[in-house]
Amino acid sequence: MAKSLAMHLLPLVGPPLLQIYAKSLRIRTLYPERVDQFHDKGMPVIIAFWHGRQLMMPFAYRGSAGHVLVSQHRDGEYIHSILQRLGFGTVRGSTTRGGMRAASELMALARRGEDVVFTPDGPRGPRCVAQPGIVYVAQKTGLPIVPLAFGAARKHVFQSWDGFQLPIPGTRSVFIWGEPLRVPPNCGKLERAGKCHEIGDALNRLCDEADQYCTS
Repeated sequence: MAKSLAMHLLPLVGPPLLQIYAKSLRIRTLYPERVDQFHDKGMPVIIAFWHGRQLMMPFAYRGSAGHVLVSQHRDGEYIHSILQRLGFGTVRGSTTRGGMRAASELMALARRGEDVVFTPDGPRGPRCVAQPGIVYVAQKTGLPIVPLAFGAARKHVFQSWDGFQLPIPGTRSVFIWGEPLRVPPNCGKLERAGKCHEIGDALNRLCDEADQYCTS
């Protein structure tokens, strides 16, 4: 009963509360031109950020049509409902469940000129380790991967697998866009594994930069 009630209420009250919460933060955006250079030309991108920093990410989006990969697990149902209320499309699947079907859907959306969004270490980790799904979609579509990080000066970090971060209202915060990454269309298995490491390293550096910016 409680779960059913939460499923009905969360999509209704979650988005407006999240918008109020986001407006309470003192957020600055750094290097938006790294993603705007594609949007200005009507070109879609793949946006990537770590699972533990996802809470504020809907408010960083600068495009017109974004579709987020959301897991088929129970937590994914809540995220799916809230994202739809915030104007995003969702594709359900992950590396552990429904991955190939989800990848096909994402590639179809990308070919229609729409952005696709990944948390490449979700839905169950390991934390801050990019899984191969994002590399596969980038290879097949030719889209650039644009890393994104969020940082907050004061935050609560949960003892969850992803170290989920909840910024304290009113705190100094930042979105930082990273340099675009490309996956060649003809790269083999070894190169794809290397690209996973490259994406992970880029996101980790960006998160460090965001944290240092907020505390300096």
